[in-house]
Amino acid sequence: MALILAVAFLLLYCALHVFVRQKIDESAIRYFIIVMVIGSAVFVLTAGYDDKQAAPLYALFGTLVGYLFGKSQGETDKASADKAAADKAAADKAAADKAAADKAAADKAAADKAAADKAAADKAAADKAAADKAAADKAAADKAAADKAAADKAAADKAAADKAAADKAANLSKPGT
Repeated sequence: MALILAVAFLLLYCALHVFVRQKIDESAIRYFIIVMVIGSAVFVLTAGYDDKQAAPLYALFGTLVGYLFGKSQGETDKASADKAAADKAAADKAAADKAAADKAAADKAAADKAAADKAAADKAAADKAAADKAAADKAAADKAAADKAAADKAAADKAAADKAAADKAANLSKPGT
C-alpha cells in the first residue's frame, strides 16, 4: 500500500514538475486531475475498504473522469464545427472569387471584342472615305481633261475659223477673183 501511494505521489510530482515548466492550460489541469483520481482509486482499492464503502467513491471518481472527458469531447466537437464552418466559408469565398474573376474575364473579352469591332468599323469608314475621295479626284481630273479637250477643240475650231476667214479675206482682196 505504501508503494502504491509512493507511485501516485511520484506521478503527481512529475505532473506538477512538467506543468510548472509549461504554461498551464485547461488540458494540463484536466490530466493532473485524472492522475489524482486514478491514484485515489488505487489507494481506496488497496486500503482495505469493503465494497459498500468503496462503491460511492468509485462512482464519484468515475463521475469526475467522465465529466472531464465529456467536457473535452464537447470542446473538440465545437472546435471541429468551427473548423468546418471556417472551411465552408473559405470554400464559399474561393467560389465567389472564381466567379468574380470569370465575370471580369468575360467583361474584358466583351470590351476587347467591342474595341476590335469599333476599330474595324473605323477602318472601313476610313477606307470608304479614301475611295470616295479617289473617285471624286478622278471625276474632277476627268472633267478637267474634258474641259481642256473642249477648250483645245474650241481653240482649234476658232483658229480654223480665223484661218478660213483670213483665207477668204485674202481671196477677196486679190484682184481678179
